[in-house]
Amino acid sequence: MYRKLFNEDDSKIYKSIWAMQKMCPIIILYNNLCCQPGKFLTTKCPLKKTPKCDPKDLGEFMMQELGRLDAAFSQYSNTFYINIVHWVTKMNSDALLDMKLPGRNDMHSSTEFLKVRANLIINGLDMATEIKRNLKTLILMY
Repeated sequence: MYRKLFNEDDSKIYKSIWAMQKMCPIIILYNNLCCQPGKFLTTKCPLKKTPKCDPKDLGEFMMQELGRLDAAFSQYSNTFYINIVHWVTKMNSDALLDMKLPGRNDMHSSTEFLKVRANLIINGLDMATEIKRNLKTLILMY
């Protein structure tokens, strides 16, 4: 868009987007639709003069990132499993039910029970989103 508006190349923007792929090699746009920043820049908006960018070879960089993510997959799986078991234990715990004993009919205990339960549900949704994002990134990189 910058090039269309001002009719000139800006290598600083190009380099900053190119460097972004070190942090995020693949961007999931929606469902199974993804974009690789480096591939997008080279195919859709190449510069007239090729700048010196890091990483230099896009294919080699993507293979290294895939190898790194693939190697860390079992560790991620174990960590997610431990977190989910801990979360399920908290969700099924009778300790939350003890907050709302029959003798404690005041409004404060009911709202406190709902706050704790809502926070647990939000934590569970956050974990599910993180698991989905990591798995989908790995699958789409293959």
